[in-house]
Amino acid sequence: MKRYLRELCNWAPKDEVLNPVRGNWTSKLDYLLALLGMAIGLGNVWRFPYLCYVNGGGVFLIPYTVMMVLVNIPLFLLETSVGQFSSSSFVKLLDLCPAFRGVALTAVVIATIATSYYCVLIAYPLIFLWHTFTSDTLPWNTCRNYWNTESCHTAEELQELYASGNITMPAYDDSSEEQPYVESSVEFFLNEVLRISTDIRYLGGVVPGLALANLIVWVVVFLAIFKGVKVLGKVVWFTAIFPFFVLFVLLVRGLTLPGASKGIELYLYPDFSKLLSVRVWSDAAVQGFFSLGAGWGTLHCLGSFSRFHNNTVHDAVMVPLVNAFTSFVSGLVVFSVLGFMAQNVGKPVAHLALGGIDLAFITYPEAIAAMPGSHFWSIAFFFMIFLLGIDSCFVQVETIVVTLQDVFPRLRKHKIFNSFIVCCFIYSMSLLMCTRAGIYYLTLIDGYIITFGVICVAIGEMIVFAYLYGPGRLARDIQTMTGEKLSYFWIFNWLFSCPLLLSALLFFMIFFERGELGYGDYQFPDDFQLGCQIVTLVPILLIPGHWVYCLATAEGSFIQKLKTCHQPLPSWGPSDAGHRQLWEEYSSKIPHAWRHRYCAPTSVLLQ
Repeated sequence: MKRYLRELCNWAPKDEVLNPVRGNWTSKLDYLLALLGMAIGLGNVWRFPYLCYVNGGGVFLIPYTVMMVLVNIPLFLLETSVGQFSSSSFVKLLDLCPAFRGVALTAVVIATIATSYYCVLIAYPLIFLWHTFTSDTLPWNTCRNYWNTESCHTAEELQELYASGNITMPAYDDSSEEQPYVESSVEFFLNEVLRISTDIRYLGGVVPGLALANLIVWVVVFLAIFKGVKVLGKVVWFTAIFPFFVLFVLLVRGLTLPGASKGIELYLYPDFSKLLSVRVWSDAAVQGFFSLGAGWGTLHCLGSFSRFHNNTVHDAVMVPLVNAFTSFVSGLVVFSVLGFMAQNVGKPVAHLALGGIDLAFITYPEAIAAMPGSHFWSIAFFFMIFLLGIDSCFVQVETIVVTLQDVFPRLRKHKIFNSFIVCCFIYSMSLLMCTRAGIYYLTLIDGYIITFGVICVAIGEMIVFAYLYGPGRLARDIQTMTGEKLSYFWIFNWLFSCPLLLSALLFFMIFFERGELGYGDYQFPDDFQLGCQIVTLVPILLIPGHWVYCLATAEGSFIQKLKTCHQPLPSWGPSDAGHRQLWEEYSSKIPHAWRHRYCAPTSVLLQ
């Protein structure tokens, strides 16, 4: 730890060479906060606690930790290291194996699609904040608004009806019969924020308030990235740190609420029989994988602005640990308040929405409304949600812009214009999710395109780096930067754990995990689900498509084409001449067998 703190304080030695073309992070803390901002997002608050609850409580931490160690942390190290080593974005750094550049293209397409709906999610808390500031009483706690129906009842009114026995208490996901009573918090989110339509086929036009909130999100994103990492590195000092402060305040408040202990008990009570369930291990792998941002191309991009001699191994351990700790604390925050709410309205915790969008925008707001000083806690919670999400948008959009500039270097002269065009383009895409049927399309995209696409990218990435480029070369490259020999632990995971477990996860999700998708009681039509599955294949097909294109355009016999398309280009390697010379010196000292040579070498010193 002391050594790591010294690294933070001594980020820029006097003899360190900077990248005059792409630029560098001003300090290591800028870099780490950007990584943390990318890793710690909405899933830490509304997905991890729910997964703990349904997958054995505290027992879920066992498979989660195992998957983090065997898959997620090694993949995090690989992506940040190759980005730092080459000072290139994902597409450009695949000069080491041109045939597989489709892997990076797939990642960029998926990141673009994901950003289009992720920014809409961040627009939701802005609407809650607006109503909090402009209302004397939190509007989701009353039934006297223009969007309320005759079925609307507040939580207090429903509690009285439950207690009197006039109505039965359904479980949250019980849709066996129509419920004549609707909570005011549900009507606020569905009828005011979303203005939701009854069918995915009926778009119903753009919701003005949601489109405006989404526009505000994109203005903030543009202002954070238009000058590159110099400005972004300063913005994340607030957007990445302040949520920790709010989370701590919410934790203290939650633990002091009556009924909090019951909620925390449900969150952490261990059920060891769950360890035998394949689904538990699958959920642990998915949560860890997506929470760290692997497979999007963003970690490569952030690492590419790091100093060449930065110790990436230390970062790859520190960031996932902080991310995991934040997820655990978020669970305490969520379930302490859910325990309070369950006691306050006379419902068991199991009858509440415990995860996903409904937890953040229906259940938790309802609990906040019952707390003393509800306006303050509403502002704190929704501002935290906004900041947790906006960091990920910063990084994803910056990744897209940097990728364009790496592929087309002339665009570097027009950074502000490039950022503006990218923001406008993705905002236009996101307007589909701002319609009255937008939540349905958002759910479909998240359930199909993003989930499968990112895992396929990660598997393709492991094939390139672990098998074609080789673990020996990866270890050599990292040793060139850090000056330290890499442990066999990382090499074992790159060769075996990561590709095998990711492939098993993809197989399980395709053949066992997929069910009928829907939102609430509404199930999506079969033709829409089939169409979304077909669309899911489009970005994934870029991987084999570019492989075929590379072979078709290469010269020579088929064997010569294979060699040409699978060997590194002369441009692969450190961008600085001094760093490249150091790399070649390290390479000349490593035995031939250790290099794991599959591809042709990039330097005569490797012959």
